[in-house]
Amino acid sequence: ARSGAENLRSVLAHTTAYIAVAQAVRENLINHHGIPADKITVIYEHIRELPPVPTAAEKAAARSAFGLPAGAFVVGGCGAEHWRKGRDLIPQLLLALRRHQAQPEIHFVWIGRSGTAEEEANLQLDLRNAGVAALFHTSGEVENPFKLFPAIDVFALLSRDDPYPLVCLEVAALEIPIVCFDNAGGMPEFVQDGAGESVPYLDLPAMAAVIGKFATDSSTAHRSGQLGRERVCRENTLATTGPQLREVITRVLQGRSGDQDSGQ
Repeated sequence: ARSGAENLRSVLAHTTAYIAVAQAVRENLINHHGIPADKITVIYEHIRELPPVPTAAEKAAARSAFGLPAGAFVVGGCGAEHWRKGRDLIPQLLLALRRHQAQPEIHFVWIGRSGTAEEEANLQLDLRNAGVAALFHTSGEVENPFKLFPAIDVFALLSRDDPYPLVCLEVAALEIPIVCFDNAGGMPEFVQDGAGESVPYLDLPAMAAVIGKFATDSSTAHRSGQLGRERVCRENTLATTGPQLREVITRVLQGRSGDQDSGQ
């Protein structure tokens, strides 16, 4: 819809095969756009290669860059300011976290470009009036977010709609567990086997409860992070998805060649 109805009609008219980055995307194409299921192949999104797990020194440097207090448990988010990314939900999540767990103190860091002046003013107003402004930290847009990701203990995907965000694969590869919303894209498919947890859509108290569990149970958080890295290694690097993409492209090209040979 954001690309325009005319653009969508053109895509539907000229596309013979679709690649969906998650089962949720496939279901959306079938249920909301009438695309036949046999035209869609699911190939999960990928990062180029598995990065090294951050060292203790790298974690300390990232936390220092945000000015985080010693001993704080850190929830992270990342992305450009946009309604669908859910950055406006941070004050409510911080309130829920403060009610749920007093120790260790839980802070939230956001890595990414700020919004408009009005969006920033609205966010700061909510943070101040809710009494949680001191718990929020932001980096602004940065050239290399991988230098800041090690500050994060749990990644909170607040997106209302996100097909299969790359940032989740990037942080999962660093052994950071993920918490996300159901019915908001494909990330519940990634976390379903223990790489994190999904909670009901926009249920911030439920998200706070999961984060609180990770904050007070380091062994569970660590194992969840390990499972995420293992899954990225297994499913979400170019070494795995490259051959899958090539197979789809080859099949489509062979089909076109067959049509041309038969005079169609």
